[in-house]
Amino acid sequence: MTNLFKLLHRDRCDIYSFVPQQGSSGTVMAKIMIFEGLPCRLSFVHSAPALPSETVSSSEISAVLFAGSGVSVPEGCEIRVFRGGVSYLFSAVGISKIYGSHCEIPLCERRKPL
Repeated sequence: MTNLFKLLHRDRCDIYSFVPQQGSSGTVMAKIMIFEGLPCRLSFVHSAPALPSETVSSSEISAVLFAGSGVSVPEGCEIRVFRGGVSYLFSAVGISKIYGSHCEIPLCERRKPL
């Protein structure tokens, strides 16, 4: 039987994990790619408006990433999703839900430091 969830995976994503590595100035967190060009489906869950302030200039976005059942993504991973020429940057938050046919990875918008 064909996995119908795979038919919905029209987006692609790159997933990065952060691992401690010993450097000349001590331990640093190295960014390691764990998946590249992974077929997926991004679903936006919530976009809460934020009041403008010195530290906040836009809203908080949360989403769910649907991927194949063999995908395991630890909390804190950086995920870049590509859809129709646009890329979105997220962090994996919480525990991924893994089912026989697919997995669901909760995401939160990841912002680059100012």
